[in-house]
Amino acid sequence: MTFNWFSDKYFAARFWQERFSKKGKIVYLLTAFLDRDRDYTGREINAFIKNNTPASLRSNSGFDVDHLRISMMENGFITRDADGSRYRVALDYSSPWEWLERAVPDPAQKYECPLCGGLFRGTQVLNHMHKVHNQQIEDIFERWLGTEG
Repeated sequence: MTFNWFSDKYFAARFWQERFSKKGKIVYLLTAFLDRDRDYTGREINAFIKNNTPASLRSNSGFDVDHLRISMMENGFITRDADGSRYRVALDYSSPWEWLERAVPDPAQKYECPLCGGLFRGTQVLNHMHKVHNQQIEDIFERWLGTEG
């Protein structure tokens, strides 16, 4: 028997999709690329956002660097010291990779790749998707978040 983690975890993805606005989804994904083990200055966070978002997105009202940084804090993805000098990833932030690892808990279980139908044991399905379908997944996220261009 195989387990299609993509469709069985649909409810979790649906919850996430309904919970966050477009901006919330963007800052959620941005936060995943910050290092949990270090502090950042405001300038470093701003530079990180600027370097990892397209100018076409930042030119939209409410999507400039300052608004995205504030949204990261308002959504609870990053925290800031009381004096505003240091930022860090929130202790309770769970990245998309952590969600996926929890979605594939049994290393002996066979899982179906939602993109090609291939069968893989345990987290091998995640490695397969990353190696074989990485560009396809990026394209899906860009369409979903509306950040093409």
